[in-house]
Amino acid sequence: MSMLQPSPNVLNAFGLRDPHLSPAPRGWGGGVLAGPIVLTPVADRARAFAPSAVGEVDPLIGKLQIGHTDLAYDEPGAPLGDAPVIYVDRSLDMSAGKAAAQVGHGSMMLAAAMSVGEARAWAGTGFKLSVREVSGEDFRTACAQDGAVIIVDAGFTEIAPDSATVCALRRLIA
Repeated sequence: MSMLQPSPNVLNAFGLRDPHLSPAPRGWGGGVLAGPIVLTPVADRARAFAPSAVGEVDPLIGKLQIGHTDLAYDEPGAPLGDAPVIYVDRSLDMSAGKAAAQVGHGSMMLAAAMSVGEARAWAGTGFKLSVREVSGEDFRTACAQDGAVIIVDAGFTEIAPDSATVCALRRLIA
């Protein structure tokens, strides 16, 4: 498994500068909310806090977390043949909220791994994709495909550290 870095060309294609660290805005420093990292794209801002164990999350931040979203398993059918597919490892037994976050990471890193042309083509479809929860065996098969983008979790919340959670592929496994 290899870790991928976002391509500066892809960031630039979507109007973003290379992210850089800047001081926290006034009112976000000190006390309980100390230390956010602020990424500054061309027209917006995002605040990110370093991951921590669930029990250590400040209640003000904890209220923002997804909760109470466990859903019954369903059979959504075959993935779309002409769109990226994100495979979720069912054997990890992640909550719906955890899986949703991991799928979000997978889709963003897949876009970052694409060429500018691929990313623009995907954007032209409205970022259409399929998400499928699969067995551990099928998940390992997906991870072994050329160009697989594999998200490895730090293990701060529900699952063991260094667990591969999702695998994003540009197309369905043939």
